[in-house]
Amino acid sequence: MKFIIDRFEGEYAIMENMDTREIKEVKNTDTTGQNKEQEVVSDETIVEAKDVGETIVTSAGSYEVTVTGDEPETAFLGMQNEAKVIIPDTITVDGVTYEVTSISSDAFKNNKKLKNVIIGSNIEEIGKSAFSGCKSLTKITIKSKQIESIGDNAFANCTSLTSVTIPTGVEVIGKNAFSGCKKLKKVIIKSTTITKIGKNAFKDIKKNAKIKCPKKQYDKYRKLLKSSKVAKTVKIKK
Repeated sequence: MKFIIDRFEGEYAIMENMDTREIKEVKNTDTTGQNKEQEVVSDETIVEAKDVGETIVTSAGSYEVTVTGDEPETAFLGMQNEAKVIIPDTITVDGVTYEVTSISSDAFKNNKKLKNVIIGSNIEEIGKSAFSGCKSLTKITIKSKQIESIGDNAFANCTSLTSVTIPTGVEVIGKNAFSGCKKLKKVIIKSTTITKIGKNAFKDIKKNAKIKCPKKQYDKYRKLLKSSKVAKTVKIKK
């Protein structure tokens, strides 16, 4: 079924009403012999994003809608029973594409099976305790350069983790963020915008661990790390 909307002399005369997505222009001749523009509207229903707070469950994890409208966003809620998890840049559900912009608090808390996680390029925030207690987690790959904060206890007690890179863009590392990661021996800080490192952020990491800072931020970051009570045996380098 198709519906006709006449457009003549700058005005619309709607002959049938319908939510539509596609509009195609055609030419027609009116009773006076003059050409008159018409629009043929295809019979296709508009698909809208889900409401804020709604949950989306897919084979690649569950998500909560955080922003709706023309550019909808979601938070990654978690995924169980997988050793490797890829947190995607976007998900598409019912014809609507959502950016995945955060990892929710407690998303993987105490997940004993998780070994490898790849964090997508649209993530802006890693929530509190998002990966805390993931004792089998050995590898974290962060693709995003938009992460502004790593929440309190985000990776606390990930006892198998040996290295981590803090990516460009991070401004805040929460308290106890990597506390109890007793095998963590290598930390590379690429961000040049850090303003806060929370108390005990790197407490009880490997005694001879090395934390590498950007050269221009070395003095500032060294003070922030010392204030966070990093162990004296941990070497802070540039």
